[in-house]
Amino acid sequence: MTLRPSYSLRQTWLSDLTERCLDPGFVRAVRAGTPEALEGLVERPHVGVLEFPLFSAEYREALLREIHAFEHACRHRSVRPLRPNSMNHQGVVLSELGLEDAMDELL
Repeated sequence: MTLRPSYSLRQTWLSDLTERCLDPGFVRAVRAGTPEALEGLVERPHVGVLEFPLFSAEYREALLREIHAFEHACRHRSVRPLRPNSMNHQGVVLSELGLEDAMDELL
């Protein structure tokens, strides 16, 4: 059982994915449109692993607050949130919060 039908985002702007949601450096690099600009954002901590800033600090903090509110609502209703996999006891499937369309838009 999931909360999805009864859970509503408290911070509805999280689902809009406007420029406010994106890291300013990422936005500048995309606007520049050059491989060098994008490459300047990327770190490679391990072979085959790329890291780059995508979300703004404001978006990350708001998303964490939303996840905490969702998990509180789950506990209050004695419902277990859907986890990404059986070995991940801390993760949350973002579609449970109503962010499926926003995350699909990123792809």
